[in-house]
Amino acid sequence: TFGKGCSGSSKYLPVLGPDPVLNSAPVIGGAFTLLNEGLPPAQLVLLSFGASNNTWGGLSLPFSLAPLGMTGCDLLVSLDILVTGARSNGAGRVWWTMPIPDDPKLLGIVFYNQSAVVAPGANPGGLLWSNGGEGTIGVR
Repeated sequence: TFGKGCSGSSKYLPVLGPDPVLNSAPVIGGAFTLLNEGLPPAQLVLLSFGASNNTWGGLSLPFSLAPLGMTGCDLLVSLDILVTGARSNGAGRVWWTMPIPDDPKLLGIVFYNQSAVVAPGANPGGLLWSNGGEGTIGVR
């Protein structure tokens, strides 16, 4: 993991990382699970998959989201793929499980993740952002 999440004016601070209980890793033919904690309950959470933590769409990363009303929040990874639809449970958690195809061409691919959670009133932008994560697809 790298960077930090932002809480805005709320008591919630999104934290993204590998699930310590499942102890899964991104390996071909396996399933990789991330745990997102510190979320406001029953809110929509988005997970990004990016190919870079240096640039995205001409922007240098990290990029401050303060001009968009998200003071203290940074975009840490490129938003190449967004996964939507998860809602945090009553304990403020979401698990993300991603199957990885059994294809040796995927070995060594590096990817980055960051989540955003809808948080009305936490800041004028209405979104809180997690820290970032980096993974490399391997083999068992």
